Amino acid sequence: MSSEIAEKCQQDHIIVTYDLAIMAMQIQENEKPKFDNIFVNLGAFHMQIAFFKAVGKYVDSCGLVEALVQAEVLASGSMNSFLESKHFNRCKRLHPLTAAALQKLHFEKYLSTSNVSLEMLDDLLRTVIVNAPTFNLNDPIELPDTLNRIINGYQEFSQQTLKGEKEKTAQYYYQYCEFIQRFSRSIRTSNFELYIDFIFNIIDLFFGLNQPNYARWSLLYLSNLIRQHTANSSLIAEFHRGAFGIRRTQANFSRSPVDLTLEQTINADANNELTNNLAVESISARQRWALSHSMRTKILTAVKENIGLSKKDDTSHSLQKSKINKDNKNLQSIIQAIKNTMNPFDDNVDKNILFNISTDKAASENVAKFLLNIKTEGHEQKLNFISECNSDSSSFEKPIKRNNILNFASEFATKVLMNKNKTKTVILKMERDIFGRLLAVSIKKNKYRSLLNFSFSTDATCSFFM
Repeated sequence: MSSEIAEKCQQDHIIVTYDLAIMAMQIQENEKPKFDNIFVNLGAFHMQIAFFKAVGKYVDSCGLVEALVQAEVLASGSMNSFLESKHFNRCKRLHPLTAAALQKLHFEKYLSTSNVSLEMLDDLLRTVIVNAPTFNLNDPIELPDTLNRIINGYQEFSQQTLKGEKEKTAQYYYQYCEFIQRFSRSIRTSNFELYIDFIFNIIDLFFGLNQPNYARWSLLYLSNLIRQHTANSSLIAEFHRGAFGIRRTQANFSRSPVDLTLEQTINADANNELTNNLAVESISARQRWALSHSMRTKILTAVKENIGLSKKDDTSHSLQKSKINKDNKNLQSIIQAIKNTMNPFDDNVDKNILFNISTDKAASENVAKFLLNIKTEGHEQKLNFISECNSDSSSFEKPIKRNNILNFASEFATKVLMNKNKTKTVILKMERDIFGRLLAVSIKKNKYRSLLNFSFSTDATCSFFM
């Protein structure tokens, strides 16, 4: 169908985003050159889910998730689903909040090393905000020289932290900030160059943290993008206009990934009972429903406008005043929870040791080396994979060797439970977390009622009487 649409529109190529883009890319590769005029866009929504899963392996048991629980922004029963990226909205909200908390602590550390006070910085920012209405929307804003020096100094300070010139603990936690902050901005602003740069870097994480499926196909997707750019294809102009995102409002910074929009619109409509009853037994009914979707949407939009039911553009659900207040409250709670345990950017932290900020436990040399060099190791693995594919094209579909992930969770004591079929390894960490939190409650001399907030077993309470 996509090829027919391209022919009718007199286009040499067409960009298509599928819900299962990897399967579409597999079909395209296996049936070359039949679908060469179709550019399969690997959806940013599904790529972001895989990215959150990789990041979850990176931060597992390092103390950040425990800080979220202490700050009461994440339930203790949701820790595993958060790390494994099983709840997209939760990950999309809490990862940026956690990164923002660490970024703020890092910036406070920078200000303490410079001759700039918070009051002076606040005055400079207020001056810029007052003068902002005189600028057009897309005009660059000229910052005062003092503010420029502060920003440039902080950028240099950040690079020193990432290179490990400060301390290992600061390097590890600030590296997490760098992972989180770039992806969403590239989509929301249709910044194609930033989007390509992030994909290039995210593939290193996919290789290093055992996401072989997305490591392989994201690399092919990046190769296709670079090939189109080198050939000066007309598709690149489409990407610059935002073909990898959809803006459903008139506001800037409001684009969403195409595949996420599909999930929220067509797939959501297809899942209702009326659609299932009409199309469950008829392929032709499904095709009519799919082909008429855009026309039905236009009709419904026109009807709502005529009867006064159309809503004003909502730039983002997260920009409502109540949501901003909630996020700011949670941000301050996370910062306070981190300060109550260990600030990773504090001068008192040993520069040569990587610490868990929740338990103050030092990571072993092997774990520290793996976590601090994960991008370098993943990058080397990516280059080796490219070299193998260049020498033998069949290597592309061969299994990618998995790494032995050495993170904080890998150092927990384990016990082995034997069953009839296989051996199962169980990590003994719940008891430590429970009694550590109970100890914190006892030190604060809270009422005994506070102790009842904690679970005393891995099983549900209702199962005790079965």
